Amino acid sequence: MKNRHIFKSDRNRESFQRWSDHRINQLTAATSLMFAISSAALGYMLAILSDDKVRIEKVSKWPFILGVIAFLVSFTCGIVVVFNRLRAFRKTCNIILLRDQRENAQSLDRLREEADEADFLTATFFKTQFWSFVVGSSCFFLYTLGFNWERLKIVFDRLF
Repeated sequence: MKNRHIFKSDRNRESFQRWSDHRINQLTAATSLMFAISSAALGYMLAILSDDKVRIEKVSKWPFILGVIAFLVSFTCGIVVVFNRLRAFRKTCNIILLRDQRENAQSLDRLREEADEADFLTATFFKTQFWSFVVGSSCFFLYTLGFNWERLKIVFDRLF
């Protein structure tokens, strides 16, 4: 079990709480942003895949397939992060209630361990969401670059 910090002053406790709130808000914003972009990119790529006007040779490329898989992983991890955070918040609320009752130290320790586990899983799924988002974005960029290479050459030739 992790040792819990006991603050020596109310000022430090308030500062810690304020920065913890900022951290929670930033995690929420980052998760939401990656979830929204991953969802849109995944939807766009699946629309391309299901479009009968797009030749199968155009979508049967490794960057496209890896991009779809990576965005799907990022999308899924975003959902898991949200549900896992809800679980962690619920555990934290239960810890506060038990701590206020000043009873049943074993239950309190068990809940703290479960909350720590939920926090660890949130961090793990968030990192997976982020890195699969980066991989999906890179693959989509490479696919788009390769798909439109002739058009880009014409643009660059006219510029220079």
